[in-house]
Amino acid sequence: ITLVITTLGAIYAFQKAPEYKSTALIEIGQYDTFENENILLESASKLIQNLNIVFIHKSNEDINSLSIKTIENKLIQVEIRKPSKELSKKTLNEIIRYIENRHSGLEKRNNQSTQKILTRKIANKIVTINNQLPYLATKIVALKNIIIADEHNLKLLQSNPELLLKRAAQSPTLNEVIYSYNDELLDLKSAQENLIHERSNLESKLKLLESNSFDPKNLFKLNLLREKDDQ
Repeated sequence: ITLVITTLGAIYAFQKAPEYKSTALIEIGQYDTFENENILLESASKLIQNLNIVFIHKSNEDINSLSIKTIENKLIQVEIRKPSKELSKKTLNEIIRYIENRHSGLEKRNNQSTQKILTRKIANKIVTINNQLPYLATKIVALKNIIIADEHNLKLLQSNPELLLKRAAQSPTLNEVIYSYNDELLDLKSAQENLIHERSNLESKLKLLESNSFDPKNLFKLNLLREKDDQ
């Protein structure tokens, strides 16, 4: 019995066609959302499902000839088993080219979508700043008038020692009030200058986005501009 089983096993092994395996580890591409987020072009599970449809079901391949599994969400491992080394490598290269072409199209659509989102966000922010600046300008003018009036009142008080003494007994003193108003005025002017500077940078970003066709590399330039704004 042992001899028969061994003989049959040997015959099967010699008659079985050789099998060659090719393996590739593929990282799924990502794109930047301009909020320091890196999002995958597509999920690993969706990509694997698509590859199984295209390279097994539609091509009528043996389901055991292709093995794909996920590694750490953004990596997939592809294994091809074929009767010849050349055929195995050829199929694997076809899969890699298919993924490259597929993700190239997804990247282009995502870039276009990102461009529209960024353009809309920047334009809305510019509108918000334009609405804030007149309000700040009005507050600055009003505060300047208050300071001028209080300085005038202080001069009048200084011309009358009795009134000046009575006012000095009150807290806060008129000098302290004028000082606090000047501090507030400096803060308002600083806020106004910051908004004007921010609007200028946003307008530069908007021109960069709208110039010619959108280039993903411009995201790096936009991020540099944003970092300068934050400093």
